[in-house]
Amino acid sequence: MMDLATVCSFYWDEFIVIYDFLTANLPRLPSELHFEVSAAFDHLMRAELLVPKTPSHQENLEKAVGHLKRATFDGFKLLFKYPIRQR
Repeated sequence: MMDLATVCSFYWDEFIVIYDFLTANLPRLPSELHFEVSAAFDHLMRAELLVPKTPSHQENLEKAVGHLKRATFDGFKLLFKYPIRQR
């Protein structure tokens, strides 16, 4: 069962690490990355407006993690597109 702590853990432990690296090493990030994060936070806000442990609450938490996973994957693709990785 998905909960807010799981979403926060993924955000801080997986996504933000690569996001910080990319923002420090690229002059500009693609807007798609920001769209995914914005969509994730939209689902988090929707989930918090709903009663916890209802199907809609869970669905929104899962969608939030899905958007963060896509953003993280997009970040990894950027690592291979630009020569910014340490060799």
